Amino acid sequence: MPFTLAHPAAILPFLRQPFVPIALIAGAMAPDIPYFAMVSSTSESWYEPFLNGTNSHDFAQILSVGLPLALVLAGFLWLVARPLRWATPDAWLPTKTPATGRKPSSARIALWTFYSLMLGLVTHLAWDSLTHGGGRVVQLLPVLSTELFSGFPAYRILQHLSTVVGLLVLLWWYVKRVKASRAADTSTETSVTRFRTALVGLILLVPAALAAGIGVSHELTVNAELGAGIGVELGIESLLWIAITRGGAALLLAATAYGLVWQGTALFIWLRTRAHSRA
Repeated sequence: MPFTLAHPAAILPFLRQPFVPIALIAGAMAPDIPYFAMVSSTSESWYEPFLNGTNSHDFAQILSVGLPLALVLAGFLWLVARPLRWATPDAWLPTKTPATGRKPSSARIALWTFYSLMLGLVTHLAWDSLTHGGGRVVQLLPVLSTELFSGFPAYRILQHLSTVVGLLVLLWWYVKRVKASRAADTSTETSVTRFRTALVGLILLVPAALAAGIGVSHELTVNAELGAGIGVELGIESLLWIAITRGGAALLLAATAYGLVWQGTALFIWLRTRAHSRA
């Protein structure tokens, strides 16, 4: 499948009012959540449909499976947004475009959040339908299943190429926005800011790197014990898949824990300050 983090490239044209950015991003990545869940399930489990990648990539289940997953991911992004912003130097962030017009009502925000989630989901499913073996477009166009290089079908090559293009588009968009924004001068950054960035980086990246390394090491050990060699083609893909999914799962857990602690601390400080102001 195309790399999950490349999918938000498809929603960049919609990052404007009245769409909701977090909802767009959540929808664009949500169908891949089952691959990172690392939770075993059975057909009898009520949550089994939500941990099945086939279900989450099915247009017919976009409301029953895709939308709940997108809501969960949107909640996660909301949880970690401020904590990550707190640890990120101003010079790394583009200036947020100020909202224009009247402040929207709660009903309007809820409606456009729904629209944004659905739009993000549709972009993901449409993209994957071109690059998954079981995708609708691949099934409708036999040419996409034609083997081109070293046994790789066209849809697999398109899968990897679209990942690279998506990541490059996101990088271009980010660099362009940062250059065009009025980001703070790096000279104003203090040692405290640098310490925050380094600390949070360690909190998030060390567990991810360890999980990815352990997962790959285990796979290599199992293959060695079975006497199976690691093929140049599928072997590399398999190892990358294990590294990304195991590392991604650990990163999500670490980010969730960090977000909960940060938000809890911020709430405690706010309540304490409010109590003192009333005293």
